[in-house]
Amino acid sequence: MRKFLPEEELRSQNEQLKEYNEQILEKEVKLNYISYFDALTGLPNRQMILERLQSMLRLNQNKNPIYIVFFDIDHFKHVNDTLGYRAGDELLNKVTEILNRSMAQEDLAGRLGGDEFALLIQQPMDENSVFRFIDQIRQSISEIEIPEAHNIRTSASFGVSVYPFDGEEEIELMKCADTAMFKAKEIGRNNIQFFRGEMKEEILRRFEREKQLTDALKNVEFFLVFQPQFSLDGSDSIRSFEALIRWRSSRGIISPMEFIPLAEKTGLIIPIGKWVMQTACQMFQKLCEQHDLDALVSVNISAVQMRDEGFIQSVKDVLEETRMDPSRLELEITESMLIDSLEETVQLLKELKALGIHISLDDFGTGYSSLNYLKMLPIDTLKIDKTFVDDVAAEVYSKKLLGDMIHMAHHLNLTVVAEGVETEEQLEFLRTTGCDYAQGYLLGRPEEMSFIQELVAKTRGDR
Repeated sequence: MRKFLPEEELRSQNEQLKEYNEQILEKEVKLNYISYFDALTGLPNRQMILERLQSMLRLNQNKNPIYIVFFDIDHFKHVNDTLGYRAGDELLNKVTEILNRSMAQEDLAGRLGGDEFALLIQQPMDENSVFRFIDQIRQSISEIEIPEAHNIRTSASFGVSVYPFDGEEEIELMKCADTAMFKAKEIGRNNIQFFRGEMKEEILRRFEREKQLTDALKNVEFFLVFQPQFSLDGSDSIRSFEALIRWRSSRGIISPMEFIPLAEKTGLIIPIGKWVMQTACQMFQKLCEQHDLDALVSVNISAVQMRDEGFIQSVKDVLEETRMDPSRLELEITESMLIDSLEETVQLLKELKALGIHISLDDFGTGYSSLNYLKMLPIDTLKIDKTFVDDVAAEVYSKKLLGDMIHMAHHLNLTVVAEGVETEEQLEFLRTTGCDYAQGYLLGRPEEMSFIQELVAKTRGDR
C-alpha cells in the first residue's frame, strides 16, 4: 500500500526543490554572463565579440560593409603604475560610458581585455562617415579627466578593417584591425588608421626581423665591445669599461641603433639585456683576475628591462653565477626612464644600490634634466652627453654650461664622466674644469676583449 506524505511535509519538499532549481538557474545565468560579458565594465567580452561577428557575417547575404574597430588606451600602464589599479579601472569605466552613449542598437561595443576594446559597426555608413563617428569617440576619450592626475592626458589609438574588402573570415578581419591599430600607435598614437594592404607586408617584415633577433640570441650572433673611461687627474688610470652590444649577422655588423628599438618594442630586450649583463660580467671578472684590475664594468639598462618584474632577481642571478663583486658592476640608466615613473625608478635603484652596485645616469642634459631629479636619485655617477662636449670649442656659453654641470654634480657628491671626447682641446678643457673622467674616440674606441686585454696589460706594465 502506497504511503502519502503529509501535506505540510510535501509542501516543504516542493519549496526546497523549487529553491534548489532557482539556485541552479541562477548559477547557470551567472556562468552564462561570465562566459560572454566583462566583469568590470559589463561590456561583451572577446568570446561574445567573436560570436557576434560570426553571426553578422553569416546573415550578411548582400555583403554590405561591416566595420571592425580595435582600439586601446595610450599609455594605460602609466596610469596604473602612477595612480594605482583603481584609477585604471575608473578610466576603463568612463570609456565604457562613452561607448554606451555612442553605439547604435544594431552595432556592438565590447572589451577584448586589458585596455583593448572592439566595435562592430554594421549600420549603413561609408568610410568617411565611420571615420567621423570613430573620431567623435576618440575626442570624447581625450576629454576624460582622471582625479588627482592633472598632468596625465588620456588618448586612444584606433585600427579599422572592413568586410568584405579586407577579408571574409572573422579571425582575418580581427587581425587586420589589430594590425591597423598597431600602425596607429607606431606613428604617434591618438589617431585612426584604416587597414591597407601594405600594412600586412610591413607587419610581415617586422615579424621577420623579430625572428632574426630571436635567432641571433639563440645562435650567439651578438658580441660585446668595451670602451674605456680614463681618469683626468693626470694618472691616466682606467676607471671603467662600458660594455656595448653589436650584432654580427649575415648582412654584416649591425649597429644597436638599428635593432635595440625593435628589441624594446617586442620585449626581446629582456633576454638580450640579461645576455649582455651576464657576458660582460663573465668577461670582466676574468680580466680582473688575470691582471689584478681594480675597475668597473658599465652595462646599459633599458627602461623595458627595469619595468620587468624579474629584473632585480635577474641581476642577483648574474652576480651569483659569474662570482662578480657587485661593487665592480655599474648599471647605466637614461633620463627618459625618470619621466615614466620616477617613484618606482627611485625605489628600484635603491634596491640595486643595496646590492652594492654603482648607478650611473647616462646622456645627462638631453632629456628631462632637473636638479630635483638629481637630488632624489640614488646615483653615483653623472655622464654628460657628447652634445655638450662637442660645442666646447665653438661657444663660450657651452663652456660655461659644461662647467656649471660639473660643479653642480660635484656639489651633489657625484662622479662626472664626459662622453664623446674627440679632440685635445675638449680634453684639456675638461681637465681644467675639474671633470673626473673622460670617454671618447680620442682616448679609446670600443674594442673586443682581446684588444682590451692588451690595453690593460700595457697600462699596468704587465709582462
